[in-house]
Amino acid sequence: MDITPCRGRHKAPRLSTLELVKEIHNRSGLDIDGIKLVISQLCDVTKESLAMGFEVPLGDLGCFTFREVKPKKNFVVRNPKTKEELPPKDYPGYFVPRLRVAKKVKDLVKEQMKYE
Repeated sequence: MDITPCRGRHKAPRLSTLELVKEIHNRSGLDIDGIKLVISQLCDVTKESLAMGFEVPLGDLGCFTFREVKPKKNFVVRNPKTKEELPPKDYPGYFVPRLRVAKKVKDLVKEQMKYE
């Protein structure tokens, strides 16, 4: 696989969507427009399912799940510059989506990314 080095704040090389499409095209022989459509639809269905509260499995990669952020009662906020305390406020709880990576993928990455 031919990966271009990443620019910016990311330390690891980053695979762009176009590079991903080209790699799938090279391995499978499917047309590029079809691959782009499938990736786009996968992203749309995943976002819609997460918004409705469903967990989304992604084959051998892992599963999108949720992490709960608990509500905060009478939470005091301070202005970091002036150290002034603002009146206490209640913050509701909510859920944050997260990707739980499969153990096979974790082990593969751990094995491939070893360094001395």
